[in-house]
Amino acid sequence: MRTPFSGLPLPRVVAFPACALLLTLISACQHEPVAPANQEPICFATEVLPVFKSNCAKSGCHDGVKTSPDLSTPAAIRATVTPGKPLESEGYTAMFNVWGGIMPPSPSAPVAREARLIVELWILQGADISCEGD
Repeated sequence: MRTPFSGLPLPRVVAFPACALLLTLISACQHEPVAPANQEPICFATEVLPVFKSNCAKSGCHDGVKTSPDLSTPAAIRATVTPGKPLESEGYTAMFNVWGGIMPPSPSAPVAREARLIVELWILQGADISCEGD
């Protein structure tokens, strides 16, 4: 009698537990980005705010007048992120989310990779809207 495991060199007794363990390990794997320990703090006013102002809070877009969410003020931007969790932050994931449409939409150019990284690191560092020395 031929079984799905007939061609495998492992005995059936070993193959099933090995597959079960592999599936458990794969399902337990999660990618949660971590900020590098030696990373300088990201300053919201000089590094993050310009990304949102030049890519999102333009006239007719997320300027607090027409389209929600409002991304025109520090408090409004901060309301779109979950500190420490960029992948749960609408203000970050919208910059590359292919399922809901990438922001900003065409014909505007996508947010540059370097700019997205700055926003990601800022969120990982706690999404503080003040800078040291302010």
